[in-house]
Amino acid sequence: MIRIFALAAAIFLGLAAQSAWALSITVAVSCFPAFAPMADVLLDQYGELPSAEMLAKNGNAIHLFVAPDEGTWTIVSTDPDGETCTLGYGTDFQPLGLPKPEPAGELH
Repeated sequence: MIRIFALAAAIFLGLAAQSAWALSITVAVSCFPAFAPMADVLLDQYGELPSAEMLAKNGNAIHLFVAPDEGTWTIVSTDPDGETCTLGYGTDFQPLGLPKPEPAGELH
């Protein structure tokens, strides 16, 4: 379920970054020449670990980093050449889960 949330967030942020109305969204973009230095910074400074990965149509890998205990999150994009840049970040991360199934045999 986290993957679905991450994919939806990545798609939204990817579309927003290319849209004129995205000017109201303020995101500090920082880039590294490779994925590893970005991952190190997110772990060392924010305690965030990779939680989900997906592949965008343009060939970029989209990564969701999360610090579950702190509630912070960061979405980054790695292009085919390895350059890795932030797409968005925030607080109050909450994983989405499916409701618990009811025991078999109960009537509603």
